[in-house]
Parts: sequence; C-alpha cells; structure tokens
Amino acid sequence: LEGNRQVAISDATTGSELFRFDTERAPQGLALSADGMRLFVHNFMDRSVTVHDVSSLVQGLGVAVPILATVSTVGTEQLPPDVLLGKQLFYDARDDRLAEQSYMACAACHNAGDQDGRVWDLTSRGEGLRNPISLEGRRGMAHGRLHWSSNFDEVQDFEGQIRGLAGGAGLMTSQDFLDTSDPLGLPKAGRSAELDALAAYVGSLAEFPGTPDRPADGSLSLEALIGRQAFVIHGCDTCHADAPFSDSPTGLLHDVGTLTAASGSRLGGPLTGLDTPTLLGVASTAPYLHDGSAPTLDDAILAHTSLSVPAGDRLAIATF
Repeated sequence: LEGNRQVAISDATTGSELFRFDTERAPQGLALSADGMRLFVHNFMDRSVTVHDVSSLVQGLGVAVPILATVSTVGTEQLPPDVLLGKQLFYDARDDRLAEQSYMACAACHNAGDQDGRVWDLTSRGEGLRNPISLEGRRGMAHGRLHWSSNFDEVQDFEGQIRGLAGGAGLMTSQDFLDTSDPLGLPKAGRSAELDALAAYVGSLAEFPGTPDRPADGSLSLEALIGRQAFVIHGCDTCHADAPFSDSPTGLLHDVGTLTAASGSRLGGPLTGLDTPTLLGVASTAPYLHDGSAPTLDDAILAHTSLSVPAGDRLAIATF
C-alpha cells in the first residue's frame, strides 16, 4: 500500500485481507527469500529495502512480522533536499497532515507526476467531473495557472486539496490557510517549508514523455506535415499557441462546446470557460477534455463545436 507505508496480507483462497504491517515510505516492490521465510520490501521514497521475518506467518504460528534489517539503496542522493522532501510528501498518505485515515496521496492520481487516465467526480470541490492533468514537463507554474478552471496561481494552493479532498490537517497553520483562503489572493509560498518542498518537487518535473509515433531524428511523417498545415488553417494554434502549445499563460479561458451542467464552477461562480491544455506529451494522456469524454484525439477535435473540421483534416491534425 504505497501511500500508507504498509504491506497487506491476504488469504489467497478467499481474497480477504487478514492484516497489515508497517514498513517505510512508498513500498513498491516485494520479494520472498527462496525458503519463503523472509520478505524483502522496496521502500521507494525512503530509499531502502526492509527485510521482514515472516516465518511465524508462513508456519501458522502468529501474525508478527518483525524487521530483521534495513538496507539503504542509495549511496548519494541525486535530488536536492527540498525536492526529495517534496517527493516524499507527494507519495505519502500516512502523515495525518496530508490525509485523514491514510485516505489518499497526491501520487494516487499523479504517480510519477503522470495522470491516471480516470475521471474523478470533484463536485464536492466545485470542480465537477475532472480528467486529471499530467504534471510532467510543466515545471509547476511554467505554463500558467493550474487546473482546468485555472483557479490556482501557485502549486502551494494544493493545500486546499489536502484539507478539503484528502481530509488532512494541512501543511501550513490554520491561520495562514485562513489568510490565504482565496487561491488567487495572498500567496501561500514561504509560509510552510513542507508546502514549498511539495512545490519544488512538482516544479522539478521538467520533461514531457516522448511519443512512439515520432522517429528519434524528430522528423514528421507526410500525414503529420499535412496535419501541421491543417492545425494552422483551422486556427488550432490560436489557443494551442507558441512553445507550450497553450495560451494558458495569458489567463484566457475558452468554451469550445464541451461545458455541461456537470462541468463545475470556478471560484464559486459559473464556469464560463476552461484553461487550454498543452499538446506536449498528448500521445500518452488519453482520455481527453476536462471530463475525459473523448477517448481519442479525433474525438477531442470533433468535440470543438466552434470549429468545422473535415474528417480527413481531423485525422491529420491528430497525427500531427
């Protein structure tokens, strides 16, 4: 249980969970010794392997799982201290400041900074149905405000998600949170070392995933070249503009025909438009649109009811 710092033991015949035992941060891998009496647990965010004695469990003598040893897996840490701390917080739900009853970690939706391909009903947060946005390549605030509704102007604003969605006590004082309750108002940066570390980790995600559809030399296929021309002809570059393929830094919001009653609100008022997502890394971030209603890029283009793009051009644009 990666976010809970635990390993769960289940009955293989019934599938029912029997009990859990504690380990270190972000357990991600398990291996049994040849005789089945020792369990090795790889704890990703504590940079360790813990060795547990499971002989009593295997032999039916009890449920004690003592730690025999802890082995470091990293000689020299490559991440700066603030980025490492932020990443540890990102993967953790055991800390009650981050989540109530170990409910969920940031990595539950954004493992490795990616998105989970699911659609979440965040109506309770005023956001409606939401398709999580990958954090990869965006370097925190480099592409403008955050969320489809563009309602966060700093990564530290996720303090509101920690408290309101995960039920955590928060990484800043209650008074500081009260003073900065408007996410577009007074800054939260500088009020909590842990919250700033979380922002440092998100800001360190500087690379977009590559696409399997483009050769190593970066060249475009004939279909993609045609798509690039169609992309401009149909005005796609008006919103998906410049280097980030997005006009998000301008703060402009758009309704391309995808807003519905389930799309939520913005800062307590009607949601009249959405932030333009970047197209960088788009090959690996299906489904598309704010509510995940487009399984393919062709479907996403077709959903832009403000445009009339022939099927051939849509496919070429999707290829581009």
